[in-house]
Amino acid sequence: MADKTPVILVPMGFSEQSILALEQALIFAKAMKASVLLLAVNNNDNQLREMFGDVGRKEDIGAKLEEKLQSVAKEYAAKSGLSIETMLATGVVYEEIDRVSKEKDIALVIMGTNGKPQNVKKRFIGSNAFRTVTLVDPPVITIKGVRNINAIKTIIFPLVLDRRSKEKVGPALHYARLFGAKIKVVSVLIEEDKERVLLAHLKQVETFIQDHGIECSSHLL
Repeated sequence: MADKTPVILVPMGFSEQSILALEQALIFAKAMKASVLLLAVNNNDNQLREMFGDVGRKEDIGAKLEEKLQSVAKEYAAKSGLSIETMLATGVVYEEIDRVSKEKDIALVIMGTNGKPQNVKKRFIGSNAFRTVTLVDPPVITIKGVRNINAIKTIIFPLVLDRRSKEKVGPALHYARLFGAKIKVVSVLIEEDKERVLLAHLKQVETFIQDHGIECSSHLL
């Protein structure tokens, strides 16, 4: 039986960052031989109302969202030659991303961020992105800023003294192989008495990655 084509989910809010996230998703889709699913969520908020001229009913916003979503999908499918499907949902953005990720067995989520909330962590990547990262099962890549990346040459792998941190080595290896990238494993020393342990963990992970044929270095900051 043929392998199932992986699907990359791109939540689409039509901001500059979400369009950039789509462009980055197309780069990953080519490397992964994946299709792309664009998801727009009608949460009837003020931003959507402003985008579509302050239309009154949620149903009216939904119709305009669907039209705009189809337009973006058609444009970028033509540019890339890749399959781009669309889906419109209603509800809370990060909850719908989680639901669709499970329903469609999503391999990867790539989303733009706004970084505006007051909370420091949420401000760094945006409220919806922060909640998505902490909620969904598949890996999540967040795109902030406007610099378009055409190739991935180096993957930074933050390592902490946590079992879940080492569990992420597998995905790092996977994406390093896809793009022919090297990996830099980085830890930050906060407590002086943890230095020997951190160095040992860094070396262990560095050796493991090198043994799997990927160029790797480790750094304690």
